[in-house]
Amino acid sequence: MASQRYSVRDACDVGPPATKYQAVNMYREEELSNVQKMAPYDVSGGKPSGKPETDLPTLKTRNVPLKIGTWNVRTLAQAGKLHNLIMEAEAMNMDILVLLQIYAPTSDHPDEEVEAHYENVNKALKCIKSSDIVVVMGDFNAKVGNAAISPCMGSCGLGESNERGERLDQFCESHDMTIINTIFKQPKRRLYTWKSPGDIYRNQIDYFLIKTRFKNCVTQCKTFPGADIGSDHVPIMVKIKVKLKIPKQKRDEHIKYDLAELRNEELRAKYAVEVENRYYCLMEEQEDTNKETEETYKSRIDKQWSSLKGAITTTNEKMLNKKSKEAKKEWMTNEILNLMRERKHSKGTPRYNELDKSVKKKCIQAKEDWLDEKCHRIEKLSHERNPGPLFAEIKKFTYKNAQSGGCIKDKSGRLLFEVEEIANRWKEYVEELFNADRGDNHIQSFLRGPTILRSEVEKALYCMKTGKANGIDGVSTEMLQALGEFGVDTCKYMHFDIKP
Repeated sequence: MASQRYSVRDACDVGPPATKYQAVNMYREEELSNVQKMAPYDVSGGKPSGKPETDLPTLKTRNVPLKIGTWNVRTLAQAGKLHNLIMEAEAMNMDILVLLQIYAPTSDHPDEEVEAHYENVNKALKCIKSSDIVVVMGDFNAKVGNAAISPCMGSCGLGESNERGERLDQFCESHDMTIINTIFKQPKRRLYTWKSPGDIYRNQIDYFLIKTRFKNCVTQCKTFPGADIGSDHVPIMVKIKVKLKIPKQKRDEHIKYDLAELRNEELRAKYAVEVENRYYCLMEEQEDTNKETEETYKSRIDKQWSSLKGAITTTNEKMLNKKSKEAKKEWMTNEILNLMRERKHSKGTPRYNELDKSVKKKCIQAKEDWLDEKCHRIEKLSHERNPGPLFAEIKKFTYKNAQSGGCIKDKSGRLLFEVEEIANRWKEYVEELFNADRGDNHIQSFLRGPTILRSEVEKALYCMKTGKANGIDGVSTEMLQALGEFGVDTCKYMHFDIKP
């Protein structure tokens, strides 16, 4: 699992509670967001992709404990609920908040549904590498009690065990996991995770499970009954101290210039002249430096390209403005956040309901105002007939980044995590690819086409798509097109020197 995912049970769901499960890989922390993720593999027989696991960064010890929590918040579909959750997580100093990773059927449901729930969890655990630190947490709707009936639990739980608690204990034994809630001695108010309406009964039904091998990594486990989000459940916070991966990839961040300025004909002409003059200066400098070296067609091409790239880079710094990144405007206001804090301090008082209604009302109004502002901005750009900023604004408004799972599957659809299995899958794919029956096609050992014409280079240059990301050289299509006749001639000479 290449990244952390969060699942939430919505209170508006119809029918029996669905089984929610998620195994968390403790190696994947926030710092890994810059690590290049592997693309998914198409089960229908497509090409597997991704880098081998051996290319991942090395391990480094982290001395600061990592705080992880789980909380059944009922729903996040309500306006302002997410910001309320973030505020409470910050108050508890949590690094990662996992929202209801597991929701097991309650005691009203038959045993068949419970077994189906655990079977789904078993399937998820089979898709995880054996070397990962596995964490399973959430609402199990089970009571394990304070009697240490097995090595998987301690004697610091709450209440007495029931049948669902015994089933949870069997699950832990089969996967060699420990129930962390039961091994740390805490006051009873720091143990319960659910309270009935009217606060008549308090039970411990939400649990935090971790592989027994890594249970010593957990240094603390307790609940926060003072946290408020309008739920009958209480968040559990766990401190874990483990070795985490820290990426050390050096990335060449290219400066982004405002290429729209090159549409100005006057600036475009000055830009082309400046690049041309700088190009010939750099060519003369390289000729003076490499007088004693015998020149080949490869060295000549490298000299021409490095001079052109250097001329373009220098001219960009001199004539073009850097593109500023616009900050995303959030619809959440400080007034609403202050009301949420005031509501939290008023918990248990008659003023709480009044503040709760006010927070919900203001959240809905603030979000509507934010949406109206976005729509007016898009309409204005549409009337101005400026497609670039228009579609950029629409993309920011509607685009959702779909992160890949970073895994490869075999022909049967099973996820592969081990390096040896991934290598065998690649071997199998390549063998099938090159053993395919393509018929008898005669391939000429040596084929040289006609000389590349200037018109062909010019057509190819001006047919290139604009608005694309730069390569490792930092030269974009717009920059080459802005050079005019000089750019076409220079590219033509470089292509003419290329030999097969």
